[in-house]
Amino acid sequence: MTLQSSKSASPRRAPGRRVGCGFLIVVIAGLALSGLAPSSLWAARPVPQPPRPANPFAMLLVIQDWPWSDPSGWAQTVALIAQMGNGQARMSVNWAVSEPQPGQIRFDTINDQRIRSIEAQGMRPFITLLIGCGWMNGCSLNGSRSYPPSDLSSVWHPQYGYSRSYYTFVKQFITHYRGHFDFVAIENEVNSSLFWGGTADEYLRLIRTAYKAIKEADPNVQVIDSGMVSGMWGLCIARDWLASGYRSEAETMQMALAYYRRAAQNGVIPIRTAQDVRFWLAQPAVQQNCDRVTTILSRLQGTVDALNFHFYEDYSVMHYVSEWLDRRTQMAGYTRPKLTNEVGQRGDLAYAQGAQHARDVFKTLITAASLNLQAVTWFSGNLRGQPVAELFEGDGSWRPAAFTYRLVVSTLQNQFRFQSTASTGPTLYRYIFQDVTTGQPMLEAAWAEGDSQTVTLMAPPGSTMATVTDYQGVPQIYPVENGQITLTIGDPVFIHWQ
Repeated sequence: MTLQSSKSASPRRAPGRRVGCGFLIVVIAGLALSGLAPSSLWAARPVPQPPRPANPFAMLLVIQDWPWSDPSGWAQTVALIAQMGNGQARMSVNWAVSEPQPGQIRFDTINDQRIRSIEAQGMRPFITLLIGCGWMNGCSLNGSRSYPPSDLSSVWHPQYGYSRSYYTFVKQFITHYRGHFDFVAIENEVNSSLFWGGTADEYLRLIRTAYKAIKEADPNVQVIDSGMVSGMWGLCIARDWLASGYRSEAETMQMALAYYRRAAQNGVIPIRTAQDVRFWLAQPAVQQNCDRVTTILSRLQGTVDALNFHFYEDYSVMHYVSEWLDRRTQMAGYTRPKLTNEVGQRGDLAYAQGAQHARDVFKTLITAASLNLQAVTWFSGNLRGQPVAELFEGDGSWRPAAFTYRLVVSTLQNQFRFQSTASTGPTLYRYIFQDVTTGQPMLEAAWAEGDSQTVTLMAPPGSTMATVTDYQGVPQIYPVENGQITLTIGDPVFIHWQ
């Protein structure tokens, strides 16, 4: 980053910034859970935490040397989640664990232990509710895949929805923890056979049943869908644009190639040319997956409070997903706010340990904030051999991107809310945030792609200086003269008017 003042006065160092802890970050802290603790049927209910802050962000944290199955490893993970300034930690609740036999729901299992450990760190659990495998569906454990309950009916019952057993469990569990959860996701990535063994219609009946049970137990809980696999969004959007004529073929191909640029670089999805796009759009598996995505989106009205999507691509294409979700739901006659409970960066070890990863973390978090997402869940962990860049080394030590992540968290906290976009590239990106107390635009986030850009920024009325902090956390103070400052912007920076 190069910063220059238009005046002769040289910048002076600002005092060190104290990193705050009040900013809501939702951290995914678990996948499918299994195993039981020593029994005790109705454990004492924990004390509810305060309501969630206004600017939620999120993270999935997996540390290689701290396995979740080990109590000390889990404790270390939760402590690091809190140290990062997070307000929530995402964990999974497996039905078969909390109710190992019909009618024998327990609150002394590993599910409950993890809820208590999260709350003991001053955070709130962000729940992903999984069926898994057990007596309720007759299947044996099969990785992370859930199957519909055996009593899932095709006929809606006004008392218990489509499944009496599922409705009863969900209502009992949420009632027991009334006031403890802000978000509950129903299953995980149901457009993937790795996680869902049923049909789209079965999932829609399941989530409608869950919505009824949760709202009766705790109306304040925000129910969200499972989120869809990041790698499918570009193809599904392209398919829709071409079939409907919503965009030209040239625009569609430009979008698709931009969407898969990072995945192609990392060898995950080999889409590098327009011919590649056409090839994959013609594959029956892709067509079936996109049919499942569009079917679910068309029928979520009345069953979710927010739409959930997963995202591992470049920040510059995130808006395509958000806009397409708006388009498809409006076509179905409804709208919902959006969030992501799984977002991260693809990249190898060299990338994960380097400065570019840190820059990308800054850009992605700010872009997500500019889309007004209710929660942004960052994923840090290399699971199933996927090239997902981690914020931490295997022993939990911090990589540069971890410091940048906390910088964004500590800067925004609950003090600032996204207000407007001043520039969205393709070279200069500028985003304005207002102080939630005064309503004044007192913070900007900015960066440039390619060559650095020299810009003159008009200061808010009454401002006498600006603290400019780069993505590495290095601050400089610039005096405001004639109501403005001039900066040369390259790498990401925060500009805090004072």
